[in-house]
Amino acid sequence: MDNELLEQLKESGRRLKEMIPEGKEYRVINSSPMIGDCADSCYVADTEHIEKLVNKINPTIICACGKVAQKGCMKLGLFFISAPHPAWRQMSKQQSGSIKQTLDKF
Repeated sequence: MDNELLEQLKESGRRLKEMIPEGKEYRVINSSPMIGDCADSCYVADTEHIEKLVNKINPTIICACGKVAQKGCMKLGLFFISAPHPAWRQMSKQQSGSIKQTLDKF
């Protein structure tokens, strides 16, 4: 992994943590078992993959981060909270705070 990708992952992780309410347990899954090797990598949602993990984890709430995850959840008829993908660099503290408040209600 190159340094640029590592730095992007670090920033994505920071933004993701800003969205999660303190004291809440959470799991992060990808909408596809495929992992890209650059920031521009994009895969379609793998509904079988999502369904298998959701059934295994049995979450109280799903926060679908990004359009790919949201489309996968919609195809499966899952209830979810929409959020921007944490890799989106323009996400403001106000946006992540709003998502945090919404998730804290569950």
